[in-house]
Amino acid sequence: MNKIKTLVNRIKALIKRQANKIIAILSIVSCITTACMVWCIITLLNNHQEQSQSAQNVISDTSCAEETTIEPENLDLENVSKISIHDYVFDGTRIKNAKDDKTLYKQATWTNDWGMSLTVDESRKRVNVVGDWDKLSPHFDSVPALKNKTGTETWYINGFSQPIYDIFIGGAGQSGGVGTILYIMEDGTLEYTPMYTAIKNGDFRSFGRFGDYKNIIKFYDTSCFYVMGQNDDGTSYGQGWATVTAQDINGDLYDLFDTFYEVQP
Repeated sequence: MNKIKTLVNRIKALIKRQANKIIAILSIVSCITTACMVWCIITLLNNHQEQSQSAQNVISDTSCAEETTIEPENLDLENVSKISIHDYVFDGTRIKNAKDDKTLYKQATWTNDWGMSLTVDESRKRVNVVGDWDKLSPHFDSVPALKNKTGTETWYINGFSQPIYDIFIGGAGQSGGVGTILYIMEDGTLEYTPMYTAIKNGDFRSFGRFGDYKNIIKFYDTSCFYVMGQNDDGTSYGQGWATVTAQDINGDLYDLFDTFYEVQP
């Protein structure tokens, strides 16, 4: 009987040891399995982040490429003040409303002295004009109160529809007279003030839109020459006059000659 009990006890002890080993093995297997799962999850997350970053880089690179290859005519113009004018040059072959193919356009080399200095104040909605009567008064012979004035006088021009981008004074024809101030507005449209009328009537304001021009960024004093024929020595003869041309963001130019006369009061 004692031998049987001893044998039973040994069997129980053996089973217990084997069970402990099995439990230990299962625990190790469980730990390994858990570690593998964690590693897999981390790897998947890292791969996903790398793919997302790669996609973002591709989008960013594509956007940059598009920005560097945009041509001026494809720009979505929000306001003209964001356009750089440094690379724009005068090209007399690009006058969109040229009178005819016999009229030659060249950038003028002269400098007109209109007897006025212009500045735009900080608000960009007022222009300060200082007039020199020694140069202006000869144009007002028919106005007794003005024809003999001397010295300087300051006028303030208001009434603009929006902020001013740039200003210019010019004229058209054989003689520009007192000159008309042109304004490029922030959206690229033009406004104007005919200074003879403004000074004569004391009416210093923007007189509204100057033509239907859009996306204008720059003005040029321009000389025009209508070719009427050829001399014996091969030179051309014809008639010349002065005008102003306006350039848009595409580099195209517009002769403002007719508009000057259309807006005269």
